[in-house]
Amino acid sequence: MQNQDIPAPAAPNESAAGRPASPRIPEGQRLVAVFALGVLLLNFPLLALWDVQATVMGIPVFPLALFGLWALLIGLVGWMADRKEP
Repeated sequence: MQNQDIPAPAAPNESAAGRPASPRIPEGQRLVAVFALGVLLLNFPLLALWDVQATVMGIPVFPLALFGLWALLIGLVGWMADRKEP
């Protein structure tokens, strides 16, 4: 007996709607990528770009950039953790 109501399983590279499935990056790999970005941004060669004798509203640029990049990384991780996969 063959039931006509049950659809055949989709091919591995197609979604259930018959469209090609978009490749998804696992959450762990995204977090590793953000970690690598943080290491690059908060390490010597790029961080030295902000080591100048200037101020923004009386705050030296170096600590402002340091905490700004840190806040950006925290926001990025928070956004990734809160995302809903379709």
